[in-house]
Amino acid sequence: MRQSEIHRTTYDVIFSLGSECLTGLQLREHQLRTMAGPIDWMITDPLSKVSRLFHNRFSGFMLEENLQVIGIDLQGKNYLVNDLAYGIVSGHDFAIENNPPGPLTTYAEFRTKMDRRIARFNRVMNQSSMILFVRLYGTEQEAKELESVLSQWIPRRFHVLLLIPGQTESPTDLQWPLKRVCALEIPDIPRIWETSMWGEIFSNIHLK
Repeated sequence: MRQSEIHRTTYDVIFSLGSECLTGLQLREHQLRTMAGPIDWMITDPLSKVSRLFHNRFSGFMLEENLQVIGIDLQGKNYLVNDLAYGIVSGHDFAIENNPPGPLTTYAEFRTKMDRRIARFNRVMNQSSMILFVRLYGTEQEAKELESVLSQWIPRRFHVLLLIPGQTESPTDLQWPLKRVCALEIPDIPRIWETSMWGEIFSNIHLK
């Protein structure tokens, strides 16, 4: 799929698929994020974890008995909490100041939020005529797997914009032979942190 096809399409909604919070932050910065998705602020590397989660329709996702604290975020404010069933890590949901050592005190509050986001995500998936998913990092094989899983869920009603940091000086269409996935090589560190670079990526992407 070519980038020009994304530019010709108008989307009902755009969701971040990670692999970290940077994608969601930049969608919001460019006014393309109209609602929160279930995994916006989670670490979901490699992409195959997202495909498995979608294949299972979020069944058993982030259940309390499967959660394990594995560290603290770089700011020292939140626990990194791993879902042992999926290998997906929450980095922004469990504030250290609200969760003393031991069981996660705020899990019930988190569960309510997660259930609400999953229900809304499922509803949007079923009702939208065209959805764009934006993902940072992934391989061609992983993209092919994601395309297959999404095609079983919402046939012909989605595109995936896969961003792969590399040595390029500007976003470059890799022209992978996938029908619903557009892969772009984008500048790596330090330009990956620049809002203007993301502006180049998101220019000519349109919401209804």
